[in-house]
Parts: sequence; C-alpha cells; structure tokens
Amino acid sequence: MRQLSLVLFTMLLMLAYGSSAAKAQATTGKPRTIITTDGEVDDVDSFIRLLLYSNEFDIVGLVYSSSQWHYAGDGKGTRFISEMSNTAERYGERSELR
Repeated sequence: MRQLSLVLFTMLLMLAYGSSAAKAQATTGKPRTIITTDGEVDDVDSFIRLLLYSNEFDIVGLVYSSSQWHYAGDGKGTRFISEMSNTAERYGERSELR
C-alpha cells in the first residue's frame, strides 16, 4: 500500500511539472529528482540503492521526514538511530543548494 501511494504521488508530480522537467532534461540530460526518506530500514535500503544509480539523476533535494508509524522500541531500551546523521558524518553535509 505504501509503495503504491509513493508511485501515485510520484506520477502526480511528474504530470504537474512535466513541461519544466522536459526543459531541465533537455539541458542536463538527467531527470531532476527530489528524494524523500523517513530513515526507517526499508527507506535506508532504498537510499543505498539510489546511491548506486545517483550518477544517472540530477538530485536536487533530500527531504527527511517522520513516518506515520514511529519506532516504539523493542522493550529492551534499544534506541532508534537515524541513518541521516551517519550518512552526513560519512559523506559530509551540504547546507546550500546552489
């Protein structure tokens, strides 16, 4: 269900910005992409997979948001660890987009 919602949302974005995306593609040859992630295991795996193909896209933004279902823990005191801070530590932060 979540993947279907993501696919439908992506398709709507593509329709809404079709003409501007076509102009951007004509100049760079790569599709402009905004990545959204919530930092949970499934999105971390998808993010790693995206990094393998990142040379094929013009990545213009990364949106880190909270999930609808939050981590409740495992009852042993294990804390949720955000992968975004680990990624920024490894690869560096970028605060400006120009």
